[in-house]
Amino acid sequence: MEKHHVLIVDDVPDNLKLLEKILSKLDLYIHKAESGLDAIKLAKKYEFSLILVDVMMLDIDGLETVEKIKQTPLNKDLLVVFLSAIQKNQRNIIRGYELGAFDYITKPFDYELLLNKVKLFCDLFEQKKILKTNRIDLRKKKHFTFFSY
Repeated sequence: MEKHHVLIVDDVPDNLKLLEKILSKLDLYIHKAESGLDAIKLAKKYEFSLILVDVMMLDIDGLETVEKIKQTPLNKDLLVVFLSAIQKNQRNIIRGYELGAFDYITKPFDYELLLNKVKLFCDLFEQKKILKTNRIDLRKKKHFTFFSY
């Protein structure tokens, strides 16, 4: 199994440091972005298994950030967890799930719970990737007919 690339996006540097410290307990490549625009640039370079993204940011919000990242060829299938310091806004939650969110967590959050969710979502990403590869392999095999004489 490959080491997963996880992107954390928050416009508050202390939040990024805290998330990085928490996630450093896992065997991951951790990438940080202090803005949605920086996150989009990173998404053009790396395939991420998971993105943890703050909903409310100064340049573009987390929802728009994820929408643009999912348009990049490398990251159309990444899993998304939205983080928010504000109470859950029903409209944002629905929009988040429409964009492929797997979870919506309000701050402050339980560190152990977050770690377990990140592990689970990385495993899920890996399984999705394996299934996709197997599906492609099966399609290729259907195009070839082997005859024995």
